[in-house]
Amino acid sequence: TGTWWSLGGVVDVANDTGVTYINGVAEGSRTYTLPGSTFVNSTPTNADIIGGGGAPPGGTAEQVDGRIAEMAIWKIDIGANAFTQLAKGYSPLFFPNGLVFYTPLYGNNSPEKDRLSTISGTITGTVASAAHPTVFYPETRTNTGYRMGAR
Repeated sequence: TGTWWSLGGVVDVANDTGVTYINGVAEGSRTYTLPGSTFVNSTPTNADIIGGGGAPPGGTAEQVDGRIAEMAIWKIDIGANAFTQLAKGYSPLFFPNGLVFYTPLYGNNSPEKDRLSTISGTITGTVASAAHPTVFYPETRTNTGYRMGAR
C-alpha cells in the first residue's frame, strides 16, 4: 500500500516463455513449464482478482488498498511501447486489439464489472480504498467535437 506501480506481463504459451514489465520497463524474459502448447480460453463467471483461489485475503497484510486501478487482459502481446504507455497512465482502451478483459477498479461498487464481457470481480477485505489515479482515456465525441477524457 502507499505506492503506485504499473505491472504487466506477456506469457507465450506455445514457447513456455514470458516477460514481466514493471513501471513500463521489461524486466527480462523467463522460461516456464506450462501444461500445454496452446492457450485454452474458458468462460468464467467471476474473477477473484486479488484473493487467490476464490477466497478473500486472510489479513490486511495480504490486501491491497485499491492501487490496482486498471486491470486488463489481452490475448496477444501488446508490445513494449504499449506497456510504457500504460505505465504513464494511458487506459487499456488505447490498445483495443486483442483486449478481452478490462475493468477500471474504482473501488466504489462490488462487483466491479468488466467493460467487455460478463466477468465481474467482488471487492473483499477491510483495508480502506485509495483514490483512483489520473488515467487518460481515448477521445469521446461531444456536441462540440472530441475531447480526451481523464479521471
